[in-house]
Amino acid sequence: MPPPPPAYVEFSGNGVSLSEPTKPTTFSKKSGPASNFILEPDRNRETTSMRVRLSNGQTIVMEANLDTSLQLVYNHIATVSGLSTFTLVGGYPPKPLNMSSTVEASDLADGTLIQK
Repeated sequence: MPPPPPAYVEFSGNGVSLSEPTKPTTFSKKSGPASNFILEPDRNRETTSMRVRLSNGQTIVMEANLDTSLQLVYNHIATVSGLSTFTLVGGYPPKPLNMSSTVEASDLADGTLIQK
């Protein structure tokens, strides 16, 4: 007769980031006025798609108008990811974005954004 299986013990340790071992990454849950914000582009104006790589490794594709402010894009990504504190980078090479700029002015049409 085989021995009984060991009791299940849930992992209770801490994760370690290989990219920045000296700086722990902390995120807080989204709260406030943008917590349920989903960006809906106006189909009567020119739209573009942007690929967004979330901090958890998932990739989403979102649509926005060219004149949409990056703050609205940020709010949409915050809602989708459930995080409120992060940096949004884009372009090549990736650099932090000015939230008062627009998708078109930041040259992000059909581009990639990265949530850090």
